[in-house]
Amino acid sequence: MAYAVRYQRDAGAERDYLKETYGQSFREAYDLWVISIATRAAENDKFEDAGDLPTVLDDALNDNRLADWKQSWQVFRSAGFRDKIKAVLSVLRKRKPPLRSLILENHGLPGLDGVLSLAVRLYFEIDDVNARILVRVVEHLK
Repeated sequence: MAYAVRYQRDAGAERDYLKETYGQSFREAYDLWVISIATRAAENDKFEDAGDLPTVLDDALNDNRLADWKQSWQVFRSAGFRDKIKAVLSVLRKRKPPLRSLILENHGLPGLDGVLSLAVRLYFEIDDVNARILVRVVEHLK
């Protein structure tokens, strides 16, 4: 079961703009890429090819790799009882924070029906408790 993918308003608007601008081949390749991300999340992939924004910043500032655990703890504290139970089960099952922020790039998405090769960067969160991916930013790299 792949995770559900949701977009923040600005990210969804940028995705729609890119799909409209670069045509059918881009739409299909982009959708397949996002589906593969959702499938990897559901299969407990480590996303070793992804950058981890909070950890990168935390490492640069503090030489510390606890950003996702800190973020998960803040969400856990404000969650309801049912979500707390789901979060604990997720940690026990997957052995990683139930909420992770990642960055992935794809270089080589076809644009204008294969005439161009495009690069896109996604900033997203994986929510293992609710089996969901929230895309915060879609960025066209030039």
